[in-house]
Amino acid sequence: MIAHSRKIQDKILDIKYGRIKQGLKLDIPEIDEHLRYKQGNFNLIIGHANSGKTTFCVYLFVLPKSLLFACYNHSLQRDFDQYYYLKD
Repeated sequence: MIAHSRKIQDKILDIKYGRIKQGLKLDIPEIDEHLRYKQGNFNLIIGHANSGKTTFCVYLFVLPKSLLFACYNHSLQRDFDQYYYLKD
């Protein structure tokens, strides 16, 4: 892949000056800096064991937004699946 510096610079300036539609903020500055919700996207939350993935997913459920989330958690125990659903 050959990157053209002018195109990259234009994209960065579009982001800087707000010319690109941003995803929905969750109204939590620490999270909004790194994550935006874009409707229609499929997102995975992955990480090492005991890193807070399920806790974070369940925390998203209690936000006062009208969003649909589904969280699937397959633990290390055999034949043990957990499903979390919430629809506002």
